[in-house]
Amino acid sequence: MSLRINRRPSGGRGEYEISGAYHSIDTATLEKIPLHLVLDHELVINTGAQVLRQGGKPRIRLLPGTAIHPHRQIAAALFMPHPV
Repeated sequence: MSLRINRRPSGGRGEYEISGAYHSIDTATLEKIPLHLVLDHELVINTGAQVLRQGGKPRIRLLPGTAIHPHRQIAAALFMPHPV
């Protein structure tokens, strides 16, 4: 099994939920741990987001002061088109 990030509509705006497990890592293990984007052992980007429970589901939430959502950070790092 694997960890998955899924976009779910929620009251007119999309939210990202994490589901599944990978070996001994599950969504409960990831709660309140800062998420980092690792592109290379020398290039690690702190996304300014973490997994928090909302409505009983693990969701990716931006920390105060963070302006760019992780999916946009990934697109920019990989020189992909702007995600919508």
